[in-house]
Amino acid sequence: MRTVKSGVAVLSLAVLLASCGTLPALADSANIGVMMADMDWNGIDHTHCGFSSKQQLLDDVTGCAVTIAALTGRKDWTAFYGTGGATIEIRFTNSSSHVEGGYQSYLRKIPRIYINRTMAEYDFWPLAHELTHLMFPEYSCLTLREGLACYMQDEVGQTPAVFNYGLDVHAIACLYFDSLDTDPLVLTAPDASDAQAGLAAGDDRVRFYVCSYSFSRYLIETYGLGLFMQAYECGNFIKAGPLIFNRTAEGLVADWKQFLSEYPAKQSQEQIDQSLQELWNSHGYPEFSSL
Repeated sequence: MRTVKSGVAVLSLAVLLASCGTLPALADSANIGVMMADMDWNGIDHTHCGFSSKQQLLDDVTGCAVTIAALTGRKDWTAFYGTGGATIEIRFTNSSSHVEGGYQSYLRKIPRIYINRTMAEYDFWPLAHELTHLMFPEYSCLTLREGLACYMQDEVGQTPAVFNYGLDVHAIACLYFDSLDTDPLVLTAPDASDAQAGLAAGDDRVRFYVCSYSFSRYLIETYGLGLFMQAYECGNFIKAGPLIFNRTAEGLVADWKQFLSEYPAKQSQEQIDQSLQELWNSHGYPEFSSL
């Protein structure tokens, strides 16, 4: 089940950009340290976890970081954590996977990734997702932050993870199309940050993540990852959007909704549930849950 996806991404990137004569400098893996206590690694069931050893897990995180840095052109991301580079600690939690120590609001810059224990035991590691949060701590809105993390999980991560589990996120977002008039992205709301935080943690959590990812992926596929990263790091997406994309935030959301309305690969809820069931079975996960 384990693949070497991060290495393939670096190779594909090199082949693509070599023809253009411009290759981004790769992040130096020597500046990236990853650690996990033996008691944490030994504290999970390894039957279905996908990693044969703790070292393989640590190497996977390092490989993901190098690949993400190459794709985004942000080879110096470790500077946020000091001149000595970044040492990331992996821990487990019984709550949702998340990061700590990766944002300017923290007093200490000690980057930690907390992975939900059950998801890890069934090889649904959101390592690239959470790692992206640590690598890009300064962002303009929660939609783009979670959208980029989900994008990197699908493109670089070696396992499917929430919230689309590796399935076509645009097809899943189409299921929510009739309710998009309530604008789950709230990009244009005056209190967007508060509204987004409420959606990301409330009953609409899955819809918020799926639609944020679909919107972000649409921007990346339409305008390129380079411009998307400019928007991600601009500090105020609503104000900077017209300068970066030559479209207002409202216009970009309208374009995305039009894209979904015409999306040629729509699927029914039953088709998506069937794909999820097959995925659950392949991971040995005992309880099926529809999106």
